[in-house]
Amino acid sequence: MEIRGVSKSFGNLEVISSIDLTIENGEFCVLVGPSGCGKSTLLRMLAGLETVNRGSIHIGGNDVTHKRPGERDLAMVFQSYALYPHKTVRDNLGFSLKMHGVRKADAVSLIEQVARTLGLQELLNRYPAQLSGGQRQRVAMGRAMVRDPSVFLFDEPLSNLDAKLRVQMRAEIRDLHQRIGATTVYVTHDQIEAMTMADRIIVLNGGKIEQAGPPLELFDNPRNAFVAGFLGSPAINLIEGQATRQAQGMCVRLPDGAMLELPALSDDLDGRGVVLGIRPHHLRIDPEGAVSATVKVVEPTGVETILFTSFGGQDLVCQLPRTIRPALDETIRLSADPEDILLFDEATGERL
Repeated sequence: MEIRGVSKSFGNLEVISSIDLTIENGEFCVLVGPSGCGKSTLLRMLAGLETVNRGSIHIGGNDVTHKRPGERDLAMVFQSYALYPHKTVRDNLGFSLKMHGVRKADAVSLIEQVARTLGLQELLNRYPAQLSGGQRQRVAMGRAMVRDPSVFLFDEPLSNLDAKLRVQMRAEIRDLHQRIGATTVYVTHDQIEAMTMADRIIVLNGGKIEQAGPPLELFDNPRNAFVAGFLGSPAINLIEGQATRQAQGMCVRLPDGAMLELPALSDDLDGRGVVLGIRPHHLRIDPEGAVSATVKVVEPTGVETILFTSFGGQDLVCQLPRTIRPALDETIRLSADPEDILLFDEATGERL
C-alpha cells in the first residue's frame, strides 16, 4: 500500500498534510498520536469513507484514490462493533457475503472457517445482546475476515473494552495477524497497544508524520521530544535546563541549580537551552545523586514502585524496584547514567 502526498482539509482546517507512506505487504502498521492528530481521518481515506483533496492511494499497485469502499479489497473493524442487533452471529458474519452474491454453500464454509479461527463456533446462533464485549469484537473481526481482504483496517477497536479484555484482545489480534499474514493498518491513541502490537509505528501530530519505525527504535531513539513524550508508560521526564562546560565535561544546569553530566556526544552545546529526557526506569536513588527531589505520591504496583516527586518546581516520575518505598515528603537524591539521557533542543524540540 502506498500513500503519496495525501492531504485532507475540512473547510480551512487541514487535518492531513501531504503524507507520504509505504506500508509493506503483510506488515502490521499502527497509526498513533493524540486526539485530533489525523490518524482516524487517514484511515477513513484509506477505506474510501473520506475523499482525498490532494495526492493518491495505491493498494496492490492499483490507484484506488477515487474508488468506492467496496472496490478496494479491504475490510474495516470499527470501534463501535457495528453489529446488526436483530441478526445472529452467523448472519452477521455472512451478511457481506450475501451482499456480494457468494453462493450459500461457499458462504457456510467460510463462516465455519472464520468461527473456528476466532473461537465463535458455540456462539453462532446467539444475538449480539447475548455476547460479552470481547465476543462482540471477535464477531466484528470475523465479519471483516470472512471476505478474505488484502488489507485490514482497525479503528481503535479495543477502546470500549475493560483493561483485562484489552490485553486479551491485543494478543488475539496479533496472533491472528501472524497466522493469516494480511496487511493491517491499526489506529489507536494507546501507546501500549502500539508498542506491543506493531511491526512499525507511525507517530502522527498535527496531520504530519513525526517519526516512523519499529517500536523499540522509536522508544530508544526518538527524533524529537514529542515522540519521546508520547511513547512510554510512565511517560518520559522532560526537564528544561542550560548546557554548560565544566571541568568534567559538558553538563546541564538544572532548575534547582544542580549540575547533571551529559552524554559525551554533547560537547558543543555550551550556553544552549536544552531539554533533558530521562525515562522513569533510568532513575535510581543514589546518595551522591545530583537531583534532590521531594516524594509526593508513592504508587506500589506489586511489580514495582512508581514515585511522583517534585524537583525544582517540576514533576519528576521514578520507576523503582518494589522493595523501595520512601515516605511521603521525604527528600531523596536521584541519578541517571549519562548514556541514558536523551537531549533535545529547547526551541525546536529536535533531538541533539
